[in-house]
Amino acid sequence: LTLNSFLDAWTPKAGGFNVRVAALERVPADDSVAESLGIQPGAEVVYVRRLRLQNETIVAIDDRYMRAEDCQRIRRQDIVTSSLADYLRNREGIEVDHGEMEIEARAADHREAKGLRIHKGQAILVRRVTFWTKKNVPVLTGTSIYRADRVSYRFTVSA
Repeated sequence: LTLNSFLDAWTPKAGGFNVRVAALERVPADDSVAESLGIQPGAEVVYVRRLRLQNETIVAIDDRYMRAEDCQRIRRQDIVTSSLADYLRNREGIEVDHGEMEIEARAADHREAKGLRIHKGQAILVRRVTFWTKKNVPVLTGTSIYRADRVSYRFTVSA
């Protein structure tokens, strides 16, 4: 598997998309984020919430966390035009080497349904990701939720 830009899955053939930045802020890391990034709970991280829309319908909500010291140059435009892994590589000089992804299909809870503007219990995909440098330093982590009626995944695997 290879790490592709988050834009690749949203080609014009798939109906195109728009990206909106719902949050870009520095926050204290909760226990889960701190563990994923290998930092102390309460340490400052950059939190990004990105909404992905097709024809003004919210299709995905991305919540991402990065170490604050790795995000000295981040702007809203970076979030809209590229993946955060690309941002770290191209604007901060941090080489993202590998990642881990978990995808789960399940029913939306109340909060998720409200965010995606769907009914509670409707099918969603939940994708959890963490990315590391070549030195195994975690630099990016987070969760995305997707409307299962609007998104599919395809992987190419090499032997």
